[in-house]
Amino acid sequence: MPTNSHFTTSNASAGTLYSQFPPSPALAPYVACYWTVTPGHGAAASQIRVLPDGCMDAVFDLTGGLVPLGAAHEAGTAPTAFVTGATIEPTVIKLPASPHVAGIRFKPGGASAFMNIPANDISETGIPLDAIMPGFAHSATDAAGEARSPARMACALDRLLLERLHRARRPDALSAHAVSALGTLNPSLRIDTLAQVMGVTHKRLERNVKRHTGLTPKQMSRTLRFIHAVRLLNTGLSGPLADLAQRLGFTDQAHFNREFKAMAGISPTSWLRERRNVDFLQYTPLSLA
Repeated sequence: MPTNSHFTTSNASAGTLYSQFPPSPALAPYVACYWTVTPGHGAAASQIRVLPDGCMDAVFDLTGGLVPLGAAHEAGTAPTAFVTGATIEPTVIKLPASPHVAGIRFKPGGASAFMNIPANDISETGIPLDAIMPGFAHSATDAAGEARSPARMACALDRLLLERLHRARRPDALSAHAVSALGTLNPSLRIDTLAQVMGVTHKRLERNVKRHTGLTPKQMSRTLRFIHAVRLLNTGLSGPLADLAQRLGFTDQAHFNREFKAMAGISPTSWLRERRNVDFLQYTPLSLA
């Protein structure tokens, strides 16, 4: 069961606490973390910027009320469970005044071991959890809803996922190796070269990675480099952004700014300012290794 947690907490006046918990060792090849969003000390509604991270999430909205900003429909008021596919675009979610949300963040390729459809069939969309993990949505929603703390929510999800582990397929070795290689952030690594090193065609590599992660190798490479940039910004920037851009393999700061804004929705300097805005709760990604 999860024993240690990593917390990213908004200002108390925003009334929202975001928590992350690691999975059991047996689930570590599949799951990056469990996460919860629960009320903090205040009661004001807040927003969360969800970043592209190469992962898929099973989301349990225990009280209803989650809705992307600008969506044409209103949020429901009943508990729901759904899966969000991997994406290369950010989303800003408006939270209700007293949110109770739990989630399973699967590593790239990890969710496909439990699902009965290809990951790319739900890329950048959300579908009911029952459609891809039959029977799991109801039991997990009930168990997480009955838990009295974020840690117990995470433990409940971990226990139920462990019960399904014997039915799960091993993560696709080709996709896992590709994601690991792309995660080295080697700016000179080309997808054609990676395919040659792995002894497969470019087409087969792209087909496998997209089927199991929901993203093409090129999209995954962009995403992993972006997430690395976010980690570095969140840990404190000691030098100019131009140095960070060079460190990450961008041609110049302008290139870095364009790529960051495309994937975060805001520039690096705006990101640093927004992290101090009490109306927003930022997501700090865990390592996907």
